[in-house]
Amino acid sequence: IQADKPVQLTVQADWLYGAPASDLPAAVSYSISDAKLFDSQWKSWQSWKNWQNWQGWQIGLHDEQIFSQQQHGEPQITDAKGSSQFKLDISQLPNATQPLQLTATASVNEPSGQQVHAKYQQLITRQLPYLALQAKAKEPLKVALLNQHGKLLAGQVHWQRYRVNVDYYWYKKDGYWQYQHNETRQLVDEGNLSLSADKPGELDLAIDDGRWVIVVSAKQAPTLVAASLPLEFGYGMQFVSGPGSAGSGSAPDRINITADKPRYRDGETVTLHLQAPFDGKAAVKLASDNHIIDNRLLTFKKGQATLKLTWDSAWDQGLWLLANAWNKNQQNAHNRRAVGLHWLGGDLSPYTLDMTMDLPKTTVPESTLTIPLHIDKTQLADDQQTWVQVAAVDEGLYRLAKASFSNPLETFFAQQQLNLNFFDVWGAIIRQVEGRQAALRSGAGDDESNGLSALQALPQLDLQLVTFWSQPIAFDSQGNAKVAIDLPQFNGQLRVMAAAWNNSQLGAVEQSVAVKAPLVSTLYTPAYLSVGDQSQLRLRLHNTTAKPMTINAAVTAKGVSITEQNQQNQGKQTVQLAPEQSIWLTRDFQVTDKHSSQAQFQVTISGDQTLTLKRTADIRPGALPLKKQTLTTLTANSELTLATAQGGRLFERQLLIANQLPFDPQSVLEQLAVYPYGCTEQITGKAWNNLLLPEIIRRYGLLQKIGGDADQRENRLFATQTQLANQQNSDGGFSLWGYGESEAWLSAYVGQFLLDAQQQQQLGNTQMLNRVLGYLRHIIMTDSDTQNAHAYAHYVLAKAGADVQGAAIRFAEDLLSQDKTKITLSTATSHSVSALVQHGELTLATRLLQQAVQQGVGDNDRYHDYGGHLRDSAQSLTILYELQQQLQVLNLKNNLTANTNKAIDLLWLPLRRSLSQQSYYSTQDAHWLAALSAIMPNNHQPTAVMLNGKALTVAGQKRVTLKANDTPATLANHSQQAVYVTVTDWVIPPADQVIANGYKMTLLYEDDNGQPVNIIRLKTNQRVWAIATIERLHNSDESADIIFNYPLGAGLQVMTAEINENSKGKRPWYNSLKTPGFSENRDDRHLAAFYLAPQEKSFTHAFMLRAARQGIWHAPAYSVEDMYLPQYRAVYPAPVVQIE
Repeated sequence: IQADKPVQLTVQADWLYGAPASDLPAAVSYSISDAKLFDSQWKSWQSWKNWQNWQGWQIGLHDEQIFSQQQHGEPQITDAKGSSQFKLDISQLPNATQPLQLTATASVNEPSGQQVHAKYQQLITRQLPYLALQAKAKEPLKVALLNQHGKLLAGQVHWQRYRVNVDYYWYKKDGYWQYQHNETRQLVDEGNLSLSADKPGELDLAIDDGRWVIVVSAKQAPTLVAASLPLEFGYGMQFVSGPGSAGSGSAPDRINITADKPRYRDGETVTLHLQAPFDGKAAVKLASDNHIIDNRLLTFKKGQATLKLTWDSAWDQGLWLLANAWNKNQQNAHNRRAVGLHWLGGDLSPYTLDMTMDLPKTTVPESTLTIPLHIDKTQLADDQQTWVQVAAVDEGLYRLAKASFSNPLETFFAQQQLNLNFFDVWGAIIRQVEGRQAALRSGAGDDESNGLSALQALPQLDLQLVTFWSQPIAFDSQGNAKVAIDLPQFNGQLRVMAAAWNNSQLGAVEQSVAVKAPLVSTLYTPAYLSVGDQSQLRLRLHNTTAKPMTINAAVTAKGVSITEQNQQNQGKQTVQLAPEQSIWLTRDFQVTDKHSSQAQFQVTISGDQTLTLKRTADIRPGALPLKKQTLTTLTANSELTLATAQGGRLFERQLLIANQLPFDPQSVLEQLAVYPYGCTEQITGKAWNNLLLPEIIRRYGLLQKIGGDADQRENRLFATQTQLANQQNSDGGFSLWGYGESEAWLSAYVGQFLLDAQQQQQLGNTQMLNRVLGYLRHIIMTDSDTQNAHAYAHYVLAKAGADVQGAAIRFAEDLLSQDKTKITLSTATSHSVSALVQHGELTLATRLLQQAVQQGVGDNDRYHDYGGHLRDSAQSLTILYELQQQLQVLNLKNNLTANTNKAIDLLWLPLRRSLSQQSYYSTQDAHWLAALSAIMPNNHQPTAVMLNGKALTVAGQKRVTLKANDTPATLANHSQQAVYVTVTDWVIPPADQVIANGYKMTLLYEDDNGQPVNIIRLKTNQRVWAIATIERLHNSDESADIIFNYPLGAGLQVMTAEINENSKGKRPWYNSLKTPGFSENRDDRHLAAFYLAPQEKSFTHAFMLRAARQGIWHAPAYSVEDMYLPQYRAVYPAPVVQIE
């Protein structure tokens, strides 16, 4: 691409079954950025080899920031061949001293409104030259003037030497102290330099200690042809910073190692070329798997060395080369050693089975596809069987999840992570170097890694995709095997992959086959709807044959109203399709039924082809149902008339009558099971409840189908443990969203779950448990966390049998040394008492619990560690019931037992009070209530009650569902004991209802340039920034974890985008933007979670919307909620959006 000429770009779109994707909206956006010239993506560039000579040089100004506004080409419609043409104007390039590149992203809207993207990148050449600088220790600064092909030019340049002064200042953001620095430059001296086209010029500058910047510029265009390099000097030694320089501090230089090829046969000579930034002795260690095989010595001369090896087939699964070099100039050298790492593999041909697959180019759906496979019989061994397995997957899915598929032979013999720790201890033993022992990262993550991809989970899609996996099939004596696949109704492309193996060889082959029916028919409807939505359903018909067709199409629907184009046709339309012709049929529809929860669309095709197409879409109500829950204690011989539901239309009312628990264990299980977010605390709570489920079902006679069968629960449990392992930090602890500093309380929570899973033989990752226990052991030896977290850590370690008895004693004695009025019944004292008992310290446990019982339950309602008073009461009761059982096993009847029973009685009162005051359960509440229900003693004595005059017997609990139109119910307790009555109402509030309890929000909409946008009227493909400002009105002295939920109308999508750099100054809210700890863009909503530090009252969150589908679209209210005090929330009605 030339800087002074427009770029002609062609976008080609095709359906996967082979036909061009015509008549679809296409668009291109593009931007200019600095080019990473040495990236491998430019290898095909004709000047690539020339530019490689300048790797390690600073090209252009080192601190140059290139901001290019995202530009958009004129929207197009794909033509009959699926093509669209774009002319991109790149005449207004940024004023840059570095090479530039164009990045263009093309998008085509498929009929559902989703966008399919393709990216194009290319270097931009210019007539002006570039300047490059290189600095090495004790050598003159080198200067080169280069043309666009990377070749030296002659010219005159001006150089300037600046002293850099740095001022630091601290500030607080998101609850953490951070710092920034300001740099000022002072010109010290300057001069001119003549450059030749034969070799780089040199500048020999005498520089004192401190920070410096050297700037060189060409006289004819000093703002565009310039380069700069920062230098640092100190401690009597020279430190140089910049590309290819030695760096600073005690970090070693790097040895570059190259081989004449990546893989070798047995007995073949391996020639290695090594390059170091100095001369001196070196050693190369040969390592395979986890041990050193050999050590070779060599000497660098003029920075070069060669090593030859004879390949041994024992190394075929991989050989690591670990190089160390020592600078012979130890007196004056900036850096005195260098290290290098390189991997080699064995030739794969002795292990390769050459397999062929013969597939047709096309086939038809609802047929059997036979896959013939062949291996030359000379490769078959007489004494072993050769097998093959075949996988087939929708090509669309394959492209989305390509990293999950691999050649088994290349995977088995791939570069593996080095299992040796490679330590650089030189800096720790040599004087004058402020060194430290540094473990160097190596293995598949090394810079020379060939990009091996970790397996990724397949994307979650709402489509029925074609997947197939065969059983192992044996090749016959002639080397033939056949696999048959029964294809469903499917039009697209099928990727067929086969892997063959025997005891010593592997082979793989893959091909694609187009699957298309004579009539390809596709019905496009929204994935979901809301009451009041209006849009079109679209039917695409494509005759893929060489003969004309007559087709009758009848469209029907339930749950929505369809507008017919011709009432006399009663929904049926007849069309004539020429050979290879495709057409679109459309129908207007509207969601009018407020009581329907699902729309059902059906197209019946008759005539020359017969087919039935069906699609469904869930219908969301105008406002999402709110759960309102009240608890009443109905004393003996008393009556209760249930109040009429308030705050909206009653959707459903559930009544739980219980003589044991003042809450519904089934309800708390179900609530946490469907909780939609995925932080560490919620993942753990879900999995833990899954572990408790069998016991709760047994105790309370719940339906066995809750949570699925035993195999489903076990699979879910182990999958969850994998999720947790992926979120474990390097120190063994856990943070809320899997990144950030580990949190002691949360790590103890995960640790207790893992211990319980181990006890039930359901732990799939012992290493994860051992690592978190190690982290907790470290925590209790420090004073870095809260009393609650320390107590919880002691409890978990005691439960694990860790030898930390002394630390537990000291912690309990510290508690007892406090003001006695502060030792109350709390989670901290309960955890500490239980830990002491498990360590055998019964006397100290008795003293601590007795003091807590005397003071009673604390009146501290403050939120801490993801929970409030309800969670604290339920967790403390769970611990004490566990302690009660332990004391019964020990057959102890002493003060400790008596105080345990007293503590349990005392804690029930605040638990019942909290239950009666809360309509919502946090995830912590839901877990600990479930845990409490699984451990407390059972009471199945029957209680007689009357509901609307009808006698009921309650043994444990009785659940009754009342219809929305039932008259107010009356409940009478005719027994001599109290019963608990929990009324759960599901109420659909008015669509325009506003709730601002503890939080409030304002929402603005702007375009890319910061101009206001009227969100209620958009055009297709219009991009809009949504800016939510959230203000906290309650408990600003405490921290909080909140979640923002923005439901989308079915015509809107959320995009990943960055704010235009040029418009930041026009956005007054920009400086108050807060980075979410977690965010997720789902089909139907945008989610973002935030941590609010104490005293943090407000912040701004921005995300981008795209108008994807024409129509009038409604959505449920958007909201913000305190995740662990869910009664604090703000709810606002969503705007109705019309997209044209």
